[in-house]
Formats: sequence, structure tokens, C-alpha cells
Amino acid sequence: MKQNSVDVWDTFLNTLENRGLASLDWEIEPDVQKELIAYFKAKIDAGVSNGKTVLPLDLMEYVDRFPEEMRQELREYAVHVLETQPDNGAAAKFLAVGVAGLSGAYDVPPDEFWTFIEKAMMLLPNDVEVCYLAIEKASMDYFFYSEEAVLAFERLFEQHREGEGPTLYQWMFRLCYDHLYVPTRPNEFYEQLGSNDPLIERWTAVLRKIQGVFEERFAHRPDDWDAVRMLSEIHEALGDFAGDDTKNRY
Repeated sequence: MKQNSVDVWDTFLNTLENRGLASLDWEIEPDVQKELIAYFKAKIDAGVSNGKTVLPLDLMEYVDRFPEEMRQELREYAVHVLETQPDNGAAAKFLAVGVAGLSGAYDVPPDEFWTFIEKAMMLLPNDVEVCYLAIEKASMDYFFYSEEAVLAFERLFEQHREGEGPTLYQWMFRLCYDHLYVPTRPNEFYEQLGSNDPLIERWTAVLRKIQGVFEERFAHRPDDWDAVRMLSEIHEALGDFAGDDTKNRY
């Protein structure tokens, strides 16, 4: 493998049967571990460029496959970098992803995750993936983390740039339908709020934006049942069916 190049990560993924579906007994060879450690240290050292890092986009899907000693070494390195370079968003993101990828990820997120993810979102103004990660973790226990989730949704819409993939529809689809990682839909967050909840206006605005994304999809793909279903659920959550004919559109 070529050290500190994307080939290192691609080669690592190619050692997994079906890109991550290998046996849980699968292990990373020691020499591969060394190259991956060097690779990630270089990515962390590179910091932020144009509001993003050069960390691989699918890192959070595979970080839990790293051996504990490898993850610990990288964690200590990222902590050191963040302490000496407080504006290094790559270190903050790696730490947030690493905490999210720990075993027991479906437990209540630890306080340190929110510390790292908040710092990462502030330091990476063009990185929607950190917003997705925050929403994913908040959805594990939406009763406690509704405010964190709405903030991450707000930032996701602010930070997304047209022409950059994934599209807003692809992000919203993941957040509404990927129940393996995001067990609580945005409309379900909203439905748990009381009418006097201080977050109600912010969540309403977020749902309206999500609604707009699915309506655009529906306009181009009226046969997309997922868009129809999500629009119906958003309208029901917002109470839009009363006194109008929107229910007839879907």
C-alpha cells in the first residue's frame, strides 16, 4: 500500500469481505495497522481546507473495526494535536467519529462526544457529515438530545453546498430511512415536543426545509414512494391536513 495516500484506505476496505461484512473475527495485519496509523496521522496533520478535512468520508462506518490499541494510539495523537492546535478540525472530527464508533454506540452518547462534535461543526463549516453524525447520535435518545439534533439539522442546511455530493435529498433520505444508524426520524423528534416547548419553532422550520427537499424530489419523481411517504408524515406531524387539500396531492 502507498503510505499516506488514499490507496491505503482503499486497500484496507478491500481486505473486508463485501466492504465491511467480514467475520467479526477478522483482524488487521500489524503492518497494515502501521500504515493506517501513519495515514490517519497525516490526514489529521493536514487539518482543514475549504471548510473540510481529507479524512475518508466513510470512516465512521468502519472505525469500530479498528483494533483497540490502534484506535487508542490515534485517539491520543488527535487529542495532542487538538490541544496544541485548537483550530484543527480534522483532529476534532476524528475524535468525534472515534467516540461514536466505540462499542456500545447505541448507549446514551458520552459528554465527550458532544464536546468534540460541537467543536468539529464549528471548525468545519462545509462538512455536512459531522452534522449527520450529530443527528445520528441524538436519535439514539431523542428525549434528551432534541436540542442537539435540531442544531445539527440547522447547520446541515447551512453548510450544504449545491453541486457537492451527497445531495440534500440523499442526506435527508439517510436521516429519514436509515433505521440501522438513525432510529428516530425528524418528524418523530417534532411529535415529542409540547406546544409550549421552546424548540417548537426551530423544529417546525427544520421540518419545513425537509419538506421542501422531498417536495422537490416528488416534483421530479412522482412515483417515488419514499418521498410520498415522508411528505405525508411531515404534513401529519405539522397538522397541515386540516382544512386543506394537501392530502389529495399524495
